[in-house]
Amino acid sequence: MPGEEDDLLLRADRNPNRRGAELIGLGTGDARGILDGARQRRIKLLWIFQHDLLDSGWPPADVTAALAGAEMVVFQGPSANATSAGAHLVLPSAAYVEREGTFTNFQGRVQRFRTVVEPLGEAQADWAILGRVGRALGGADPAFSAGRAEQVFAGLAGQVPAFSGMSYRGLRDAGQAVKA
Repeated sequence: MPGEEDDLLLRADRNPNRRGAELIGLGTGDARGILDGARQRRIKLLWIFQHDLLDSGWPPADVTAALAGAEMVVFQGPSANATSAGAHLVLPSAAYVEREGTFTNFQGRVQRFRTVVEPLGEAQADWAILGRVGRALGGADPAFSAGRAEQVFAGLAGQVPAFSGMSYRGLRDAGQAVKA
């Protein structure tokens, strides 16, 4: 659900990396279509990252039907919630203060964030979990074998024109603007 917005930095869209997702081809997606597809049993695997869909503003009955309609529901996130409680598999991911990486803000500025505290238990950064799954499925992409966020970013910079020429260390504290 959109929030309040100001004329400085606060955006109605509370997804801090929406621009980054768009630049790598993920777009904003069709959440309604995905939920409808799961509810109609056309989606076999529903993999949910970070969000409690039952507390997201969607009608609870629609979300419950979608979760029941998918053959397999995977929840990947740092906190237990109503959605994770109904998942077939829960993958504990590190909270934002427990991981490092980058995000691309609404202005197209790529910024680094750093680990503040070590992850609890067996939680890992989302990119590390996806890498392990990719390796287990036989994926050959170098990102699947990356052991550090810097390696994942190098792969991104090597494959996505908007990020070409950037380096993880070169982002420093101020970040860099993506190429138009």
